[in-house]
Amino acid sequence: MMKFLIGCCLVLFSTLGHAQQSKALRGEVLSSTGEPIAGASVKLKHSGSSTSTNNKGEFTLSYSAPEVLVVSSVNYKAKEISINLQTDIQIRLEEASNIVDEVVVVGYGTQKKVTLTGSVTQIGADEITQSKSPNIANSLAGRMPGLVVNNRSGEPGSDGSSILVRGSGTTGNKAPLIVIDGVANRGGFERLNSNDIESITVLKDASAAIYGAQAANGVILVTTKRGRIGKPTIDYAGSFGLSQPTRVPRLVNAYEYALFRNEKDIRQGQGNVTYSPEQIEKFRDGSDPISYPSTDWYSEVLKPLTPQTQHSLSVSGGADNLKYFVSGGYLYQDAFFRKSATNYNQYNLRSNIDAQITDNFKLSVDLVGRKEDRNYSPTAVDRTPSEGIFLSMLGSYPGLAPFYPNGLPMAGIEGPNPLQLAQGYNGYTKRGTSSLQTMINAELKLPYITEGLSLQGFAAFDFTFNKEKTFTKPFDLYRYSSATDTYNNVRGLLLADPSIYQHAGDNSLKTYHIRLNYARQFGLHDIGAFAAAEQSEYYNERISANRDGLVSSQIDQLFAFFYDVTRQGNGSVADQNSRRNFFGRVNYAYADKYLAEFVFRRDGSFNFPPGRQYGNFPGLSVGWRIGEERFIKDNFSFVNELKLRGSISRLGNDRINQYQFLTRYTVAADHNRYYLGDGENPGYAPGLMPGVAPNPNVTWEVEEMKNVALEGSFFGGKLDFSAEYFWAKRDHLLAKRNASVPHTTGLMLPDENIGRVDRKGIEFTLGTKGKVNNFNYFVNGNMTRTWSKVVFIDESPNVLEWQKIQGYQLGSWLVYRTDGIFRTQEELDNTAVKLPGTKVGDIKYRDINNDGVINANDQERIYESPTPLLVYGLRMGGSYKNFSFSMLWQGQAKAKQMILPQANNGEFIPPTWLYEDRWTADNPNAKYPGAFDRTYDINNRASDFWLQDMSFFKLKNVEVGYTFSGEKLSKVGVSNLRLYLNGFNMFSFDKVKHYDPETESYTGAYYPQTRIYTLGVNLTL
Repeated sequence: MMKFLIGCCLVLFSTLGHAQQSKALRGEVLSSTGEPIAGASVKLKHSGSSTSTNNKGEFTLSYSAPEVLVVSSVNYKAKEISINLQTDIQIRLEEASNIVDEVVVVGYGTQKKVTLTGSVTQIGADEITQSKSPNIANSLAGRMPGLVVNNRSGEPGSDGSSILVRGSGTTGNKAPLIVIDGVANRGGFERLNSNDIESITVLKDASAAIYGAQAANGVILVTTKRGRIGKPTIDYAGSFGLSQPTRVPRLVNAYEYALFRNEKDIRQGQGNVTYSPEQIEKFRDGSDPISYPSTDWYSEVLKPLTPQTQHSLSVSGGADNLKYFVSGGYLYQDAFFRKSATNYNQYNLRSNIDAQITDNFKLSVDLVGRKEDRNYSPTAVDRTPSEGIFLSMLGSYPGLAPFYPNGLPMAGIEGPNPLQLAQGYNGYTKRGTSSLQTMINAELKLPYITEGLSLQGFAAFDFTFNKEKTFTKPFDLYRYSSATDTYNNVRGLLLADPSIYQHAGDNSLKTYHIRLNYARQFGLHDIGAFAAAEQSEYYNERISANRDGLVSSQIDQLFAFFYDVTRQGNGSVADQNSRRNFFGRVNYAYADKYLAEFVFRRDGSFNFPPGRQYGNFPGLSVGWRIGEERFIKDNFSFVNELKLRGSISRLGNDRINQYQFLTRYTVAADHNRYYLGDGENPGYAPGLMPGVAPNPNVTWEVEEMKNVALEGSFFGGKLDFSAEYFWAKRDHLLAKRNASVPHTTGLMLPDENIGRVDRKGIEFTLGTKGKVNNFNYFVNGNMTRTWSKVVFIDESPNVLEWQKIQGYQLGSWLVYRTDGIFRTQEELDNTAVKLPGTKVGDIKYRDINNDGVINANDQERIYESPTPLLVYGLRMGGSYKNFSFSMLWQGQAKAKQMILPQANNGEFIPPTWLYEDRWTADNPNAKYPGAFDRTYDINNRASDFWLQDMSFFKLKNVEVGYTFSGEKLSKVGVSNLRLYLNGFNMFSFDKVKHYDPETESYTGAYYPQTRIYTLGVNLTL
């Protein structure tokens, strides 16, 4: 493959010297009012030569035969002019009033929106920068049909959203492919500087087939900004924001907790109650704050508001032969915690340079650098680091305090209290990520071979370096003894000695691409095509070490420990991947009315065994611009654009665990080491253990996607709409043969490509825009509804009908059905079927199979999950003179989440919603059961009682701005100055009330989503 690419590159560069006689054409491009248009694209239709106008609207081009000049610019209608022997020309463009001239980014190119035949959605820079969330993924919510976007956490540096394209269609990896500036699988999408982005495009059907075996989950294309011809322009965007949790549950105070605890002790038959009446009274009246404090841990640990700031500075411009866009950015996020040890810093640098070396040869060089620094307390849990602090808050008695009145730190239940954890008393965790992404792109036009032919290629080299260091140390903690009136130091309560963990790793992605393009028009026939080859190579490795029992808590280094082999560890991991692909596309349009596109990709993947590494992925889409037909034009003058389109494609998903076709071994753990020697003195020897049996036939998931759509624009672009229907069948999902080979065989079977999931859905968009006097307005809505069905997963035949996955919606909860709670002893006595030990005030469960027993057979599937099946968005805004405003509403439905605080493995303090409406003898009509904890199985089990409807309608973003104008600004070199106020995640209409409805936390212990108030400025010089 490398020899092939090098040979193609030699062909590309060897033809640079070819020259031919030509005539120089000089011209200027003006608006309808005579104003020069800078940066307009000027292209020779047949030869393909092109340039852009300078800041005076001027351009120069060479041509050697009669030609057609194609001139276009953003917000103007494109224009074609025939030329023959002219040397000077003036061109005036009319402002565009509809979508006819809108250009959309697609895989490996761009196309006019009106001639698109695939399902493609795009948003531009203005929409992207409206969201002041530091994470780019959050800016997509509610803006694009087909996207399901949920923000699960607001933790600094880990505050992104899950993204699905057209819902979920697999039991495996569901993530869409991310392509940044043409490079697939390039990292750092969420951490991009929003001011560097030109557009974000989503490919959802056959339009994604050009990415073959990685396209089944949809494709997201990110295009960054580049320089335009004109004088240097300096843009600054700065903002300062204050954030707070959207919602956190209120917890009971010490007095309420003592009552709840005693009730729980009595109900669960634990003998003596925990608190005496005298202790309860001391909690209530606050007479002994040393021994009986009452602490609201959320108020103690969380600040009312926490700061964040973002700054971006860019310089762009250029001339005919050189264009540039250079930018730098800085981001800082603090956490919600008081005197927080948690924060995030990010530094971005970008340079996109385009050089027109000759009339036919263009060279582009891109360099992108980013540094990410995350700081935390060393309390990491499985998901995000700061969840450990929220777990501590929800598990800390309100009868404890962060400090005694004399200032000494009070010990928590098992060590530090939540405030000490949040402030890093016990050490630190530092995570650093540095990345460098580079690309060199060359394009050679070959008009001397044939008009419209060009050769293009790029090489991209991306490097990422990761490091982490966690240092934990004991610190002074105290517990007061009322018997001796002393404060006892319990320094070693949780950690006796300092310890350290450290790792360092790096990964690289190398991508090579070469493409032969052809674009030409023959009368009414417009043809475009390309053939390409691409190869990518990924490698990752990491080493790690840990040491327990450091000599001093003042030396946070690996070498500073007692050399005890039982208290140290070393490790390493490595993985690699590679792909080789051959693909192409052919576009055809007759009179820009009848449209067709065919794509084909042959993908080879490292993940599959020799002989089965390659697969074919075709796609076909067609379109009919009905609005261009004479019977429409003559009878329906209000129709500006009306198009019917459809597609069929074969898409793949090769994102599976590697090496499944090989016999794999694991290094034996301590308890599985080999014993060598005699029975009296056995020796322990490390060794390898066989793992899961190999699957020599493993392959990718394959989806057949079909799509039909009708879209249009009426009344001069004042009304736009689209309606789509898609249906897909995905085969070869990895699953185990649970029915064919039962577990009783004792075999460790591999996953096999035997599963199948079908899905379908509808998408709608509707928008209007207009102007009333000096007021401009727009309103755009979108909606997506999806359905899916698990057709086959080899489900065991003894699975009960009401518990089956196969044959039903993908994504579900398996829960007990309930009928409220037992409110009286009479009701309890008259109910024959109930869980043993059930008391008045406990949850009443239904006997689904009517066998007289409540057990696991009475669990029933509810076919909804945290992933919504219905999502929608509503954008609206307007401007009046120098004022502007915009709003974004996001909604979802058909989603459910289990929220059961008492299910936590440790002690959990009840929230007030559970306490205030709990069953007691005095409150028999309560909503929730009587007091219970994690050990009480009757109430503490997954049931529809705790399953909440996560439907919502959120004001996701709102902004009000004012743009200054006048001669005074021009005199000091300011061409644009805008101030704005922005709100993100402002409020939500939903049924959850106590938690953010986007959470997927089972117990409610998670770092909550953020509400952000931002003041910002945009300045252009």
